[in-house]
Order: sequence, then C-alpha cells, then structure tokens
Amino acid sequence: MGIITTEIEIPEDASIISTIKKTQREHIINELVTTERTYVQHLELLQSFKKLVEEKGVITGDIVHDIFLNLNALLDFQRRFLIRVEQTNVQPATEQNWGNLFVLYQDAFKVYEPYIANQKKCEELVTQNFDKLRESGGTAEMQQMVESAPLLSSFLLKPFQRLTKYPLLLGVSFPLFKYCRYTNEM
Repeated sequence: MGIITTEIEIPEDASIISTIKKTQREHIINELVTTERTYVQHLELLQSFKKLVEEKGVITGDIVHDIFLNLNALLDFQRRFLIRVEQTNVQPATEQNWGNLFVLYQDAFKVYEPYIANQKKCEELVTQNFDKLRESGGTAEMQQMVESAPLLSSFLLKPFQRLTKYPLLLGVSFPLFKYCRYTNEM
C-alpha cells in the first residue's frame, strides 16, 4: 500500500531487553529530576541561613562572603536549570534531549568554579566561626544544619557533590553523552 507504519516487529526476547533498558533510563531520569529539586531546596536553605547570619551580624560581612561566596548566583542558575530539567522531563521520551540540555548550559555551569575553588577556605572559616554560626538560630532545618561543624561543612560541599554527580548520571543513562559534548547528536 506504500504506507509507512510506526510499528516495528521486535522478537520476544528483544522486547524484554528493551523494556529493561527503558525502565533503567526512566529510573535514572527520575533520580536526576528528584535530586535536582532536593538540591535546589538545599541551596535555598543555605541562602536563607546566609541571610539570617547577615541580619544577626554574628560574623563579619567579609567572613559571610568568604563562606557563602557566590551562593546567590549558584542558586539563581540552579533554579533556571531545574526549570529546564522539568521541562525536558515532561516531554515524550523520544523528544527528550538530555545531552543537549547540558551542552546548552555548559558555560553557565562555570558559576561553580569560584565556589568550588573557595571550598578549603570556606571549611576553615566554618570551623573557626562555628560557635557564632550556631548561635544564629533560625528554623528547625537551619538548626539541624548547624548541629556540628562537619555537618555544616558537608552542607556547604553539596554544590561540589552535585556537580560531580551529573556526569555519573548521564554516563550511566546516556553513554554517548561523553562523546557528544559539543553536538546535538543526543
């Protein structure tokens, strides 16, 4: 009849493998989206804590700056990136282009560079000023965050941890991503 159909005959054993791969991909994408939302919430909590510390004046503005450095810019970027992640996620799987999303934002991810480069100084300042930071009070979530200096330092380390998680998620789910860095092949 000359009509192109979209149905493809797949052998029974191949469809089982296809289903497993699709399920794994969906699981990884779900993890990416879910953890991205949680990550932005953690950054928002850190930003609220920073504002509280500034308002209460428990440490100098220079120390606040050195601890939280470009947190506001980082949060702004991550909110915009989260919106794009969620927009990509609601598209049909055949139209999702996760690699392109990361390529599109590759220059914007440079916002991480100063924050990560400052990590050692940040940790030292948290240790030196922890008692004052703990006195800030705040919400129950903030008080949990400052239960100990290592806990607060680990919270401040989350941007570095998140940045290193993206290639792991994409590499497992999308092995071609590492080879398609500058193309739209994905």
